[in-house]
Amino acid sequence: MVRTLQRRFVAAAMAAVTILLLILIGAINGLHIVSIRSEEDRMLRMLAENEGVPGHLPSGRQDDPSDDEFEDDYFDDDGPDDDHGIAGYHPGRGFFRTGSITMDNAMAMRYFLVKFDGEDVTVVDTSRIWSVSSEEAKAMALEVRKSGASAGRYDSFRYRAEEDIVVFLDVSMQEETVRSVLLISVLIAVLCWLLTLVIVLLLSRRAIRPVAQNIQRQREFVTNAGHEIKTPLAIIQTNTEALELYNGESKWTRNIKAQVTRLSGLMQDLLTLSRLDEGVKLTLTELDLAQLVRETAENFRENAESRGIGFTLPPVQQKAVVRGDAATLRQLISTLTDNAVRYTPENGKIGMSVSRSGGRTVLQQWNTVEKEQMEEDPSRLFERFYRSDRARTQKSGGYGIGLSAARSIAEANGGTLTASYGRTEEGNDRILFSLRL
Repeated sequence: MVRTLQRRFVAAAMAAVTILLLILIGAINGLHIVSIRSEEDRMLRMLAENEGVPGHLPSGRQDDPSDDEFEDDYFDDDGPDDDHGIAGYHPGRGFFRTGSITMDNAMAMRYFLVKFDGEDVTVVDTSRIWSVSSEEAKAMALEVRKSGASAGRYDSFRYRAEEDIVVFLDVSMQEETVRSVLLISVLIAVLCWLLTLVIVLLLSRRAIRPVAQNIQRQREFVTNAGHEIKTPLAIIQTNTEALELYNGESKWTRNIKAQVTRLSGLMQDLLTLSRLDEGVKLTLTELDLAQLVRETAENFRENAESRGIGFTLPPVQQKAVVRGDAATLRQLISTLTDNAVRYTPENGKIGMSVSRSGGRTVLQQWNTVEKEQMEEDPSRLFERFYRSDRARTQKSGGYGIGLSAARSIAEANGGTLTASYGRTEEGNDRILFSLRL
């Protein structure tokens, strides 16, 4: 039980860490991509508006080719001179504008442009790129103009198309940067995840120690109390039988024996749950499930038929070999059958069958029920001490723990136990329990 609790704690903690790391990776790489795309858009807009001229070389250079014709166009007249910036393309107050487009990074950009006069190509400038020839540039520009798009992606280039110019910007280096940042962030996230896993594994036992101790105390209390209660119950049963020998049977002695039987069944279920919660491994052997069902359920036939309830069991010639623990499976079958006899209305029907489905052996037990029970959630029937109808449960003698013990037995034998509602062939409401082994 402690190991199961520890595994669940580690799984929950690592699931939270995984979600957090995925959010961080997505946020970091998403913001990085948005930032790069923003810078590319600014560069394309600048080149398109300036017809491919990125700006002026810094002042003071002897080979400065700038002339006064461009001076007023490319440099900001309203602010202080910036020999390293391009006029009109300062970062501003945008979140992703981390710096101005300087001459250094502008000259480092690889781009080419094609100018048009109407439909005719007038200028093809590929001086800023080596991998694209003039003919290739012209063909790409004509294709972009034909598409009618004002901006987009063409192979490893992003382009911007104005009325008389198309500018292509090589973004392959930026794409490589995006991939590198993504790879690095993923590697760091994986390392952090593994480191967190080691820390959580080291601290998990200490974290769940108080809970584990409480569970252990509860389990010990149930086990000890169960064994202690068995003795007085046996004495009450014996004394009641002795009274009947001397004074004869009466309604009081019958009630005493009935209540002793109920308490004995409750303690048996509690001890079973406590033992299974401890993770006790059962001894699994090959057994005939159909024969086990017939032998166990037959003990309830007389009680069922006394109330006019039809009782159907697997045919004698049928065999269904499974691996399981005979004692606990017999208790499971007894619980299902006893539960069916208790809650099946008079003149109702109970049926049990064994079949093969999906490579597994399936035991199905069904019984007709009252219409009001169909409104209940069948999955809640397996909750410990769940009692959907207290008055009916008290009358029938149940404590709401038998089905919970039955499911634990099924899981301990490597199977599952489920419940569902449906209708019989005659159209009556029924509940169906399915055990898959």
